[in-house]
Amino acid sequence: MPDQPFSATRPTRRGLLSLAGASLLAGIVAAPLLPARASDGENGDPSAAATDLIHRYQDALLDVMRRAEALSAVERADVLDEAVRATFDFDRMARAAVGRAWRDADADTQERMAEAFAAYSVAVHADRFDGHSGESFHIDGTAPGPAGTLLVNTHIDRPSKAPVILSYVVTQSGDGPRVVDVLMDGSISEVALRRSEWAAIREREGLSGLIAALKALTGRMLDAA
Repeated sequence: MPDQPFSATRPTRRGLLSLAGASLLAGIVAAPLLPARASDGENGDPSAAATDLIHRYQDALLDVMRRAEALSAVERADVLDEAVRATFDFDRMARAAVGRAWRDADADTQERMAEAFAAYSVAVHADRFDGHSGESFHIDGTAPGPAGTLLVNTHIDRPSKAPVILSYVVTQSGDGPRVVDVLMDGSISEVALRRSEWAAIREREGLSGLIAALKALTGRMLDAA
């Protein structure tokens, strides 16, 4: 498993991406937040609900990692698809990742962008979580996050390597708690990284061009393994 398990490329410019992530989170949660429902965790506790969400997600990852040798990348993606989509709010993440282009797009293009982001993310998971070498997932607790969000702090232990530190930024949606960003090493925003990486093609070819590029990249990741 790589040091940055959710990225197709290694993040750089830590300070810039940290600051960008803080401002992006305000945009991600600009829609009214919903109160925790009674079914969301014991006694409607948002912290318990968010922790349960990440536990289920980690269990799905570990299951695929342990079975990875018997599965192709496409098969890993098929297995992970439901868990990834149930964990992340790709509508909000896509909106933040493409900025003004989202506001200027019609509803159909917004839907296609969110779906392209979701499919790309599933493919990244299938590509990165491609084996098990004794890794173990741990939840280290929760803490208040920026813009009214909740952080679920975690780490992944890896034999003979430094642990991977990940904080999941969780907010409430109509379907319960969902992740709207992942902070690598506690500060590097995954959404800010995507926005930086995609800026050139978005400005050059528009949102439709970015959607096409994401679909092509998704296909290459699944075909390569």
